[in-house]
Amino acid sequence: MAHFILPTSPEQLSHAYLIEGEHAAAVFAARDLARRVLVDLGGADGARFDRGAVADLSEVTEEKIAIDRVRALTADMYRKPLEGAYRVAMLWHADLMRDEAQNAMLKSLEEPPSYFVWILVAENAARLLPTIRSRCRTVTLETAPLVSALDDALLERLAKLVARAFAGEGAVVFDRRDTLEPFVEQKEATLHTLMALLSAALFKVQTGRAEGAPAAWREAVETVAASASLGQVLLALDQVAELEGLMAVNVNALLAFEHLFSHLGREI
Repeated sequence: MAHFILPTSPEQLSHAYLIEGEHAAAVFAARDLARRVLVDLGGADGARFDRGAVADLSEVTEEKIAIDRVRALTADMYRKPLEGAYRVAMLWHADLMRDEAQNAMLKSLEEPPSYFVWILVAENAARLLPTIRSRCRTVTLETAPLVSALDDALLERLAKLVARAFAGEGAVVFDRRDTLEPFVEQKEATLHTLMALLSAALFKVQTGRAEGAPAAWREAVETVAASASLGQVLLALDQVAELEGLMAVNVNALLAFEHLFSHLGREI
């Protein structure tokens, strides 16, 4: 999963971002950015953000964004934040907007209120008008193809374990620790595979379509996508990203994986 350097202070914050890359990865990065703005810099409640309950985040997830929707967003941006210092509007498919819808948001991108941040997600930024691109801080993500160091049998087992965890059955790992042993032995490959698998499942959940995954991945992606809601997948991606950081400081891998699968996609 590709990441970029998030702002660490209000002085580093831009009020219009354009995140370009493979769609699931770009949405994940956009939500990381939104969380940084609203929670870390703005003071909103992190648990509410993770539940999708922060009033100051507007997410436009539909592919066809009508000009009336854009006008409503630009009019609404002058409403003051309710829970913290900032408000964020995120468009998941900004590059699919028609030219008239893009033109309708030009002034709001150029002169937003000091408390407002736009985050535009695009698979192909070239589809956006030059005037839109010039008003945004552009971040281009590079993502790895869907490949795994895990063999096909382990990939299948991992997908089924993720599906059981999403269904609230992740505690099975406490009953049979041997379930996790091959993943602990290949912890780096497992974490990489989990991120790629969840990213592909996110795309499937939100669009109903599968990415151009290799044949070995398709069944695994379908298994995960069929077991989870959009919110569960997004939260799981955050949880795995956090675990990657913990693994870097040599935490007990077995206990860490037990905790992950016991709470995957659910608030602790």
